[in-house]
Amino acid sequence: RYDPILLKAFISLIGIYPPGTLVLLDTMEMAVVVAASSDHVARPRARLVTDPMGNRIHGALVNLSERDAAGVHVRTVIKVLDPERYRVDVGRYFLPS
Repeated sequence: RYDPILLKAFISLIGIYPPGTLVLLDTMEMAVVVAASSDHVARPRARLVTDPMGNRIHGALVNLSERDAAGVHVRTVIKVLDPERYRVDVGRYFLPS
């Protein structure tokens, strides 16, 4: 129903995960997407909300496009989460640490 060229342009601007989206990473960390990535639409920049054990943190800013020495992505989004269910105020993760 949508013009494919306009849809592709829109997605390239905001990414698949728009800023403010709470996501679960394959490292079992939760993170709030803070910006789209120019590298890849499915690999935004995000601020960590929990560590792998589930402890709340006001964590580091991570780029999900980052790869390790073997060329494997360090973190990958596996699921979008409802911030209300997890009582996460996504707005506070946009503030400086």
